[in-house]
Amino acid sequence: MTEISRSEINLLLKAISDLVTKQKELLAMVQEKLQIHPYDYWMIQKESFDGDEIQGFYSKFKRINKHLIKQDGVSSNGEWMWLFHGNECDFFHKSDGRKLTVAFGPRGRIDTFNPWTLLNFIQNSKAPWEEYRELKEYLKVDPPEKISALIDSLLQEGLLETADPKVCALVEKYTIMNEDGFLELCIPEAEMPEYSFETNVCDRLVISKKGLASL
Repeated sequence: MTEISRSEINLLLKAISDLVTKQKELLAMVQEKLQIHPYDYWMIQKESFDGDEIQGFYSKFKRINKHLIKQDGVSSNGEWMWLFHGNECDFFHKSDGRKLTVAFGPRGRIDTFNPWTLLNFIQNSKAPWEEYRELKEYLKVDPPEKISALIDSLLQEGLLETADPKVCALVEKYTIMNEDGFLELCIPEAEMPEYSFETNVCDRLVISKKGLASL
């Protein structure tokens, strides 16, 4: 692979910042429609199915009856569709084909992404959004390998970081090989994060303070 240039690194950081901004805008649109923040609507409520008030960090939110939770929806203006799934939410523009996937992070974070959601954003961004023609051209061949290499460069420079390093450390510490030869996560209950899904999203990426300062 050819050496990554400074302009490519700077352009990718701009694209990540743009992705985060678009994520917040689209999730605000969903919140307006649902009258509850999408993170709490999907991530928190699917974690537990009782009707009690959420405790701890999420105590200001109340769950909706699980039978009322829908995975899909359409914006009030009819332009955008969304689909919740796993730890993500897909957005589709009905007329121009723009696509974006939000990779939810831990503890309510929506400024998070992973290599695939970033690649998906760049490849499907079009007017009235930035088109990122230079990045599209660069990523035409071996896009997964190239986007990973670009992200690694930003990580090495301290422009990106993981969303929750403490939980990531727990996952690394307590992931073991079980007797059947499979990896198994065995975090002691006393050290377990408030919500189990946080062990799956702790390694989402975010722009670091250094990265934000360089934008």
